[in-house]
Amino acid sequence: MENLPANVPHTLFPDLIGAFVPLDLPQNPVIELVISIDEEDISVSEFASYLALVDRVYGRTMPEGLMSYSHRKWGRLEIDECRAGSLELIIRVVYEHYQITALAILLLFLRSLPNLFKLTSEGVKNLADSFKAYEEGMQIRENREESRLERENRKRIREAIENEPALEKLPEPRKGQLTTLLDALAKEENTYLPAPIRFARRQVKSVILRIKGQSPPS
Repeated sequence: MENLPANVPHTLFPDLIGAFVPLDLPQNPVIELVISIDEEDISVSEFASYLALVDRVYGRTMPEGLMSYSHRKWGRLEIDECRAGSLELIIRVVYEHYQITALAILLLFLRSLPNLFKLTSEGVKNLADSFKAYEEGMQIRENREESRLERENRKRIREAIENEPALEKLPEPRKGQLTTLLDALAKEENTYLPAPIRFARRQVKSVILRIKGQSPPS
């Protein structure tokens, strides 16, 4: 992964893989990320924004970074299957360390998403006044609001990590590093978050990671 936050070491990733994928797997297992969606009254624009977010977050976790990933003609994230009933989007990858890392990070990011906020107060930003002192006051209040939301987002990301059964035995320092990583991804995606957050809250029923052919952990 390119441009990791300063206090997130690459040694986090083997521990993250080990939390989700057993060591005694058959050769070349297929790992699936399954997103279950309420298929009624889907907003096309919010659905498209959610899928674009999924693709960007995955691309940001690639070794070469998002820019190179977005210009690839091969190896882009694909939905391998859609199942009706409760609409299921299934993304499959053959076991590769960097791809399993990417899916695990994506899983945790998507599970955090419904509880996140877009940083900065739009109400404050839309207020206009010609007096410099007034504008400065608004900027101070906006900065305070942004700091509060940053702290709240980090708290909610940490809660998603704490509530993930697969990470129960992950050491606390690793959980802190993972929180920092997911928080950094949320800040990178901040501009695009409102529509995916609405979609996640209204439509997404579950996001799971599983080995193809096996039941996911309860």
